[in-house]
Amino acid sequence: MTATRTKKGLGRLYKRSNGKELPAGSKVKAPYYLEYKINGKRKKVCLTDEHGNKLYTKEEAVEAQMRIVAPLQAENAERQLEAMLQAAKGETARIIDAKPALRIADAWTEYKKAHNRPKSGERTLHRYEACISAFHDWIKESYPDVKELREVGTEHAEAYADHLESKKLSPSSFNIYLNSLAMVWAVLEKKARTTQNPFAWDKKSRTGIQRKNIKAEATIRKKRALTLEEVNKVIEKAEGDYRTLLIILVCTGQRLVDGVKLQWKEIDYEKNIITLTPAKTAKRTGKQVYIPILPQLREELQSIMHNGRYVLPELVEAYDRDRSAITKRIRKIFDAAKLNAHKETDIKTGQAIVETGAHSLRHSFVTIARLAGFPDALIMKITGHTSEQMIDHYTAFDEKLVASLAANIPHALPNGNKGFIQAPENKEPLPKWALEKLKSMTAKSWEEIRDELTAQG
Repeated sequence: MTATRTKKGLGRLYKRSNGKELPAGSKVKAPYYLEYKINGKRKKVCLTDEHGNKLYTKEEAVEAQMRIVAPLQAENAERQLEAMLQAAKGETARIIDAKPALRIADAWTEYKKAHNRPKSGERTLHRYEACISAFHDWIKESYPDVKELREVGTEHAEAYADHLESKKLSPSSFNIYLNSLAMVWAVLEKKARTTQNPFAWDKKSRTGIQRKNIKAEATIRKKRALTLEEVNKVIEKAEGDYRTLLIILVCTGQRLVDGVKLQWKEIDYEKNIITLTPAKTAKRTGKQVYIPILPQLREELQSIMHNGRYVLPELVEAYDRDRSAITKRIRKIFDAAKLNAHKETDIKTGQAIVETGAHSLRHSFVTIARLAGFPDALIMKITGHTSEQMIDHYTAFDEKLVASLAANIPHALPNGNKGFIQAPENKEPLPKWALEKLKSMTAKSWEEIRDELTAQG
């Protein structure tokens, strides 16, 4: 007699007597056993109650059987359902994957519309647009079959990095291209259905495309200060707005962007100071700087027609459109002045190292300001420079104090045989006691000294 099979999935119920297996329906009094599968392996157990006693009735055996196999059936059903869900997801993904994804040609349009992109200024947005446009032009020529963002892989990104290397870009420019593309890919990740960011660099795992060391570049490319004679030569060769711009830079010590975007409202002729917030620190600290107006700058500004918000509105528009166009024009002015604009060629990059430029005027301002009698601490605040040799106690140069210093700036002749920029002739030098007070000024004593100086004025 063969063993009786129960419903599929519940296992086989049978009896066992004298070492022999008997059908579950056998009339022989013997304990019940269950044979079932678990994880693909057959298992045989003697059925017992909760106290461990063997079961001899079929009703009790069936109840024990269900206690064992019911959980297994539920687990199998769950696994089957999970497998069905995974298959459905796979099919859905396959269907979606078969549909066209975001094209590189449309990346910039979609980036501008993206709600998850960072809030960037116009200058940064122009940079992103230029970088994605340049990459699009390159990949159309180098890999014409690559149309979508998700099709750009590590091999393409590395090839583009090699292309940038071949153009002898500076380390900062090289990084700008890769960082801009990495940002665009990160923002459009979901919309483009990408699985990786080919332009990213993970410093911890050292995966992706490594960025270049900008600090090393800054040391190599540091601009030198111009002599007063060289400043005069440069200004003589400049015309129109560019002449005004160079005078602003050399008389304020500000960076190119702040010189270009100087506003009329920032100029106070009555107090003889300029009050502005440098672009570099505007977002980080928002601190203002107060700059005494040198006589040469005052004369230049007063000769310009006051028209609109900016002193140089046309240069502002040109700067926002393409900053490099302005720097190239300034370089031509330096070349026309026959300055040594280039050092030797950088062996690693093959680029000519530029020794002088608009930033040189920022350094020259320090020399001129010292000759004009500006305290070193005030010069540090105006330029944003720091010095390990100078303890920075002078953190509170306010508008009133700077105005009092500005009132003591002597008026040098703006032209003549000596040239445009000269060390001011100190017709009325500050008294020795006043100079000593300025030199001893600290963060705690500046208000008291300011009041004393202004009261004497």
